[in-house]
Amino acid sequence: MLTPDQARDRAHDIVARAKAAGADAADAVFAADASLDVSIRLGKLEDIGRSESEDLGLRVFVGKRSASVSTSDLSSAAMDALAARAVAMAREAPEDAWAGLAPKAACCTAYRRCSGSPITVRSRPSSCAMRQPRRRMRRVRCPA
Repeated sequence: MLTPDQARDRAHDIVARAKAAGADAADAVFAADASLDVSIRLGKLEDIGRSESEDLGLRVFVGKRSASVSTSDLSSAAMDALAARAVAMAREAPEDAWAGLAPKAACCTAYRRCSGSPITVRSRPSSCAMRQPRRRMRRVRCPA
């Protein structure tokens, strides 16, 4: 599985490829998952399984048109094809007056790395919760 820095680099890379393919703007999301399954039946080990997955999603904007695609193939050829396919799809999509990326002021620019211990995360109210005058606090347990 990719490290957080490698995942961020992949996301930046696919956005650059989308812009090179003709997108006016683009954003990407990288998701990774690992799981371990253990089955016990009648007090005895029955089955053990492990799975990992990595997926990359890309959203592109061409004017006021947009398209979203995703892949689990992270090869260079697949990245080029994904960017080209997304731009081609966006060019065929209907226009949406509200399509576009969020303003930079509304975007998160820093992330906390989890160490396995509980941390407290300060979150600003979302646009849906602007009626709340105070910052909300929530306690989060980071996965090991």
